Amino acid sequence: MGTIILKAPMKLKPTTHAKSQIAQNFYLKGKNFIIAAILLRQYRGNEYIVLHLLCQGIEIVLKALLLLKNFDAYNPRMKRNKNNCGFGHDLESLSTEVLSQFGLKPLRPALATELNKLNILYSNHLLRYYSPYDVLVDPSTIQSDLVLMRIRAAIRLTDAINR
Repeated sequence: MGTIILKAPMKLKPTTHAKSQIAQNFYLKGKNFIIAAILLRQYRGNEYIVLHLLCQGIEIVLKALLLLKNFDAYNPRMKRNKNNCGFGHDLESLSTEVLSQFGLKPLRPALATELNKLNILYSNHLLRYYSPYDVLVDPSTIQSDLVLMRIRAAIRLTDAINR
C-alpha cells in the first residue's frame, strides 16, 4: 500500500455523493464517541472523560445532521471563525439549529438546563483539560442522564429513518 504525502492543505470540491458520505462518516464518529462514553461509564472510568466523550459525540452528531440536511450551507459554519461566527463547540446553538431545521419542539426546561451546564463545561474545555474544577467538583454531581437519553433517542430515530 502506498503512502500519501500532503504538503499543503488541499482545496477539494466534493461531489453531492461525497458530501453525503462525509456527513454520514462524521455521524458515525459522533455515535462512536457516545458509545465510548457509555462503555466507559459502565466500567467506572473517569467521569470527566465520560462527560467529555458524551459532549464531543453530541457535537459531532448534531453537526453531521446539519451537514446531511444542507452540506453547502452548514459546512462553512462548523468551526467558529475569528469573527466569532459559526458553531464551534457550542452544544446549545447546535441543538437549537437542529431542532429548528428538523421542525422539532424546543427542549424541555430540565433537559435545556442540563445541556446548558454541560455546554459551559465542554465549550470552555473544562472536561478535557486539567483545571482546578477537577478537584473542586465531583464529576458524579454533574447531571447528564437527560441529555444522554435524548441523544440516544435521536440516534435511534436517525438510524431507523436511514435504513
